[in-house]
Amino acid sequence: MSTYFNKILTDEIPSEFKFVNEKLIIDFLNGIGVSKDLQGVVKKRSSHKNRFFDAISGKAYLKQANLNDHILTGLHACESWLNSVSFNISEHSVAISQISNTLSKTQSHLQRMAHVVIDVREQLDSLVEHTAELISDVDALKKNDAAKTNLDLVFSSWGAGDFNRYSIIGKLYIALDNLYWGSFSKILGSSDKDKFLKILRNNLVIQLKNEFNTNKEDQIFLRSEWISNDSADKGDQELLEYMGDWSLLKPKVVPNVFLATQWDTLDKSELEKPEIAHLPFHVADIQTVADSLINEFFEVRKNV
Repeated sequence: MSTYFNKILTDEIPSEFKFVNEKLIIDFLNGIGVSKDLQGVVKKRSSHKNRFFDAISGKAYLKQANLNDHILTGLHACESWLNSVSFNISEHSVAISQISNTLSKTQSHLQRMAHVVIDVREQLDSLVEHTAELISDVDALKKNDAAKTNLDLVFSSWGAGDFNRYSIIGKLYIALDNLYWGSFSKILGSSDKDKFLKILRNNLVIQLKNEFNTNKEDQIFLRSEWISNDSADKGDQELLEYMGDWSLLKPKVVPNVFLATQWDTLDKSELEKPEIAHLPFHVADIQTVADSLINEFFEVRKNV
């Protein structure tokens, strides 16, 4: 029994009974005090006569019973306390088990939530990508619409007579210059470039046929007919000359622009210069002039 209690009173007790030492010490100190007193009395009466007398009188039995009673009281107190601790530990175990189950459920919910978040993120990435495509499509539609509006406005102005103060080739230059500085030129950087240039060429050919008042297959006209202007105005000619002065840098590269904007400003000596005299065409058909000026404006001009 002493060995058992020695183990209880050592540091080998599990951590959940960390207060058991203090409880046992208090209970056993009380019992030890009483036991020492009783044991002292027993030692004083250790002679054969006293032991015989105590045995006959029953005092030895009473002393041993009193000692045992104190020990049993301490042990009973420890037993009750240990039962209480054990019950509390059981309750704690149940609570810990419930917390563990709750944490497991929470972890499961978090895992499902993580999958949901990942799915939402993937859908958002897809939405962002789709939105970017839509924005690109809308931007393309806006550019197409702006280019078409620019075309319609230029040719409706030409058809309404807004360019009547200029020669036929001058009108052609004015129309292309408006398109060059307008929304039309922005569409030429897209995949719709060829489509819009084709529409432009068709409109130019139709408008030039109207200017020459011809529907016949033979659409060749003299240079004088292209540059003729009965409504010539000095101010208008100076404005046209200023607009086309970029052709002075390389007249051989952009001869049709040079003819449309600079030809009427040259004096006789300049017109007779070899590099100028045969620079523009002497005769040309509608489609050739239209194609040449479109090329000079939207392909060659950026390199002049």
